[in-house]
Formats: sequence, C-alpha cells, structure tokens
Amino acid sequence: MIYRNKTPYGVATVAKKYSIPVIAFAGRIGNGVESLYDNGFNAIIGILKGVSSLEEALDNGEANLAFAAENICRILKL
Repeated sequence: MIYRNKTPYGVATVAKKYSIPVIAFAGRIGNGVESLYDNGFNAIIGILKGVSSLEEALDNGEANLAFAAENICRILKL
C-alpha cells in the first residue's frame, strides 16, 4: 500500500498506540483508503467542494482546507 510511506500514516500509527484520534484531510480520497481506519485514522476528509481542475484545486487549497477544518470543528462542538 502506497500510504505506508507517507508522514500522515506514520503519525496515525503512533497516535493509535496512545489512543489519540487522528483526522486526515486530503484533496481527493481514492480507492483503498478503508484500510487506513484500521491503522490509526479516525476520519479521512476530502476538502474539495466539487469537481475542479488540478490548477483550481491548488489555487484554492488553503481556502478549501480551512472550510473543511471549520466544519470538523463545528461537529466537534456538538
């Protein structure tokens, strides 16, 4: 699995040992991410609001991430 070579995977596996929840944000969520839930990720959130080109996604990345993070914070306040 290609995810095992990524920093978020390493963070999640260490966090799991200490029962620390991990939420990952990704521009796009591809096939096969389900196994990540068994390896320390509690949630994986796609940040794109809709279909866009790579250029648009990169140009709006900061705003899209902020929007997604704000929504997660709203859920956690419930």
